[in-house]
Amino acid sequence: MRELHFLQVDVFTETAFGGNQLAVFLDCDDLDQATMETLAFEMNFSESTFVQKSRVKDCAARVRICVPRKEIPFAGHPTVGTAAVLHLRGAIPARAHLELGVGPVAVEVERKGDRFARAYMIQPRTVLGPSLRVEADIARALGLAQSEVDPKFPIRVVSAGLPFLLVGVRTRKALAQAQPNSAVLLEQLERAPALGVMVYTLDAPASGALVSARMFAPLASQMIEDPATGSAAGPLAAHLAECGVEAAFPGRSLVIRQGEDMGRTSVLECQVLGLADANEGVRVGGGVVVVGEGRMFLEA
Repeated sequence: MRELHFLQVDVFTETAFGGNQLAVFLDCDDLDQATMETLAFEMNFSESTFVQKSRVKDCAARVRICVPRKEIPFAGHPTVGTAAVLHLRGAIPARAHLELGVGPVAVEVERKGDRFARAYMIQPRTVLGPSLRVEADIARALGLAQSEVDPKFPIRVVSAGLPFLLVGVRTRKALAQAQPNSAVLLEQLERAPALGVMVYTLDAPASGALVSARMFAPLASQMIEDPATGSAAGPLAAHLAECGVEAAFPGRSLVIRQGEDMGRTSVLECQVLGLADANEGVRVGGGVVVVGEGRMFLEA
């Protein structure tokens, strides 16, 4: 019988049971893709990661990322959370590169204790798509009046490895009231194309964060909301920098709060690198808390 050691962490939070959940499986060199996808399905988090020896020079480890039943090339909170776990265990230095499906990704970790760290990744350069004239359609898909869509910001597809649709709304109240229609939203995302829609507002919340956001990703008739989406937060910061939002300008830190409306508040810190219209990537990170560990048993 094969025993796999895993740790469970909450990412983009400084307290346990907030942020986005992640399972990190260690020493997975002998696992095939089908087994990893099965284990991700068993854990039933939005993603699980599987650490292997890297095949790429100067990368400290290879990280395979799986959603239930499928491997994906890149995701934000799995990259940040896995970097923190590996550094806390002494497996990688404070600054390193991890081999992901999209290629090497730079990570930085600040150890804050035995079970807590702050971790960051440098996302690949963001690709900003053209403005889409779909205000009425997307408002209907989100269960909002068209007047709630903020005309100051273009609706567009953005990507730093995974494509997402960005939609700005006027107020925090409108963000909280969004109730997507899965079938209609899925149609809009297929047309875009994009994996999910990040709805955001600059109507400053009481927390002091400049941006509040929610992420919706419909699967057939089921609507899934993600409490923290690092792979979309970086592109959102690059998008806002291009739109002239001063706090997203290169060198400044933009704070995005996500997950509040589902009871798992996440805080994502983003820093656009380089010029907004030719960005060199975005530094995205936050707190990571180890909340548990265990063993998974595989039959020989």
